[in-house]
Amino acid sequence: MSNTKIFIAGDYYSSTGPAEVTKAYIKQLSEMGYPFDFLKAEKKTKRAIELALKIPFCRVVLLTGYSRQNLLALNIARIFGKKVIYLVHGDIKYENEINKTEDRAMTECELKVFEQADALLAVSEKFKSWLGYHYPVYKNKIFTLTNGIAWDELTESAPSGGEERNNRILSVGGGMPRKRIVNICRAIERLRNEGFPDLTLTVVGKEGYDTKEIDKFPFVNDMGEVGKEQMAGIYMSHRIFIQNSVFETFGLAPIEALLSGEDILLSHQCGVLPLITSAERNDVIYNPDDISEITEKLRGLLKGGNNSRLLSGIDREGTSYKARTLELINICKTINEEK
Repeated sequence: MSNTKIFIAGDYYSSTGPAEVTKAYIKQLSEMGYPFDFLKAEKKTKRAIELALKIPFCRVVLLTGYSRQNLLALNIARIFGKKVIYLVHGDIKYENEINKTEDRAMTECELKVFEQADALLAVSEKFKSWLGYHYPVYKNKIFTLTNGIAWDELTESAPSGGEERNNRILSVGGGMPRKRIVNICRAIERLRNEGFPDLTLTVVGKEGYDTKEIDKFPFVNDMGEVGKEQMAGIYMSHRIFIQNSVFETFGLAPIEALLSGEDILLSHQCGVLPLITSAERNDVIYNPDDISEITEKLRGLLKGGNNSRLLSGIDREGTSYKARTLELINICKTINEEK
């Protein structure tokens, strides 16, 4: 077949990371004039009706991110003999365990989707390897479709905030334990006692299991959830961005931080890291639980930055959503033609 009509079922209307990815694919497919459709209804009952009306007329169903309605979409697709691809942004079971927010119903739902989908698309090469190791029974149907970067929507901005900016460190993820922000706090506490007394940490994100512990540190400014526009100003008013996650399937925040003039320090678990090809050993945290390593690498950044070098090591064309959408089309064609 020369064409594979794609039907996209997933959140595209919220401001979550998976929704932003869905919007980007919808935009690119539309601009390319490729035959596709997507789930437009937001209310559950209307979405169910729309799935039943539209799936019979597509060739491949693309489920983008976790939803309980993924199982309904799968069942309808099976009735009409349609192939189903699941774009996997994370692992519900594992992430909920780390974050101490276990939800058995969510876990069972996603495991059924893993089992029944014809293909699983991991949003980074690192995550593909992780999925293959933890779900070896599905290894042959796991592929990579690394998240793109919407360069046309990101603005390269000069840092602001004056001299105070030089003492400000930023991390996102709120109180989620998988972000290991408590360990960042402990590293900054050491640095404040060893020659950097004015260092502060700004934390952005939802309240979680670690929030109370994070807020005990007097130098922390916990801002909670903030809007996209406010976030742009926050990036520009900080000197260093640190992502210390023990599990991070992709994560766009480091790119946004770089474009805002920040130096960055990333855990080796960050799925976006391979896209930053000029990263060196001192730009990476290899053990997010090693306070000494975090301390020393932050100390190095405070003495000399990495912003220009890391930005120059990103292939903007190759990481664009246009490039990723062409990959998606080819994957859908391949899956659809499998017997």
